[in-house]
Amino acid sequence: MKNVVVVFQTAPHGSSSGREGLDLVLSVSTFIERISVVFVRDGIVQLLRDQQPASILQRNYSKTFRLFNMYDINNVYVLEEDLKMFGLKKEDLITEVKVLTKRELMYLLRGADHKLVY
Repeated sequence: MKNVVVVFQTAPHGSSSGREGLDLVLSVSTFIERISVVFVRDGIVQLLRDQQPASILQRNYSKTFRLFNMYDINNVYVLEEDLKMFGLKKEDLITEVKVLTKRELMYLLRGADHKLVY
């Protein structure tokens, strides 16, 4: 069985990368049982609650991250140091996440058959 890790590392608006990555995760999850999603650096901002992208004429796709549970995507991670860097807590995020250290992230990535970065 294949193990896929999708890493989000860019802010949600200014490019279509985040939305494309989200679409990929939801579609791939129907075929692959072992999928992990990791939000690092600016990618963690994609998970913020109460985003207001309409003010910059962008569509708000962040609520779609709530579908992870419905799609049985249970391995959603953020880096502990990124939470601290942005002054965030898990409760500030739109979906449930597990917090990883850098070492744990490296272990997760090493065990992946495929890694996709958005």
